[in-house]
Amino acid sequence: MGILSAFRRRVDSSVTVSAVTYYEKGSAYSANKDIYRAIDQFTLAIRHDNKLTDAYIKRGEAFSITGDYDKAIEDYERARY
Repeated sequence: MGILSAFRRRVDSSVTVSAVTYYEKGSAYSANKDIYRAIDQFTLAIRHDNKLTDAYIKRGEAFSITGDYDKAIEDYERARY
């Protein structure tokens, strides 16, 4: 059982690292006003960890900048729950 637990922790950890990496790349793109690439990176972060609320918030902000307010609202609502 110990080996399985270690494997699961490793998989969970790699998922989180990937999500955080994509989130950080999205933040960098957003800071450089490359909004569509930022959205892509935040989306990848969410795919890797759908509980990463900061990614929903930042993607919502990016959608707001593009004028896609419906998607922005969806992301803000997801971030609340």
